[in-house]
Amino acid sequence: MKLLYVLVSQETDCYYEQALLSVMSAKYHMPGISIALLMDEKTNDSIKGNRERILDYIDECNVVPFDDSVNAMIRSRSLKTSMHKYVAGDLLYVDVDTLWVGAIDFKDFDGDIMGVPDGNVKFENFKWKEIHQTFANKLNFKINTDFFINGGVLFVKDSPVAHSFMDDWNRWWKYSCDKGVFTDQQSLNYVNSYKVGVAKPLPDFYNVQIDFSIRYLLGAKLIHYFSSGLQTAESEEFFELKKKSFWQSVKISNKQLETFQRIIQNPNKCFSAAMVKLNNEDKLFKNPSYGLLRDLILSSKKKNKIILGIVNYLAKLYCCTFKIFAK
Repeated sequence: MKLLYVLVSQETDCYYEQALLSVMSAKYHMPGISIALLMDEKTNDSIKGNRERILDYIDECNVVPFDDSVNAMIRSRSLKTSMHKYVAGDLLYVDVDTLWVGAIDFKDFDGDIMGVPDGNVKFENFKWKEIHQTFANKLNFKINTDFFINGGVLFVKDSPVAHSFMDDWNRWWKYSCDKGVFTDQQSLNYVNSYKVGVAKPLPDFYNVQIDFSIRYLLGAKLIHYFSSGLQTAESEEFFELKKKSFWQSVKISNKQLETFQRIIQNPNKCFSAAMVKLNNEDKLFKNPSYGLLRDLILSSKKKNKIILGIVNYLAKLYCCTFKIFAK
């Protein structure tokens, strides 16, 4: 079995750096694992200078040409949904915004198509279920809500059954693009809904989606931290790799490999000591001061509203005073 990464990147984004960290962590925990890289032609042309470091951890490179008019998002998802056409063998596809923290047990991979539920929860409890359902309804897709697969980690066996599943996924993803839906999970789960029994659950610790749950973190093999979160307020992020400033600093650092090696050896250091992820509704608890302010804000008691007003006034007064003396 090979690990497979799809990389579509240019020097201005962070996808290359995320892929480098992920493949380095894979080789650290599984020195003998074979890693394949699937790229478009533009990305391959950018793999030069410092960006050639990734090739030290790659066993197989596959390059696919695209027309210049095809944007990066379409290239990436086109390669992902047709990966079996370009890379031979049993494949464990892995998104680049991931960090390996344990080794694979090959006995866990006994199906033709295998994946982990989105959010590591039942679809009915998933935070983004309404978004998925809205897109599915727009496409007239009936989706299997008993097993709604996250597309970030997928096992694809080199078998006729798996190849047929992937061909259908690629075909329905192209259809969804024609309808204005460019994400790939609706088409993936539509195929899963009518090819009943083909896709099987993979143990959740192969795709621990920390944006939604920490239930499987203790026994995690792979942490999936979601690079889409790089656009949110950094002060609210509990995981270092979700911060855009981290990746920007890594890009210009001459100690990139040393930084990544420290993370790989001590992944727990990526979690903020002042924040604990709890659940979807109550995303973050920070230090006691944060908890106190939060309680005041949510309270309906008149006394607490008065206290909050005083705190707010003092905060504004501090800001004004700071501005004056800062000059």
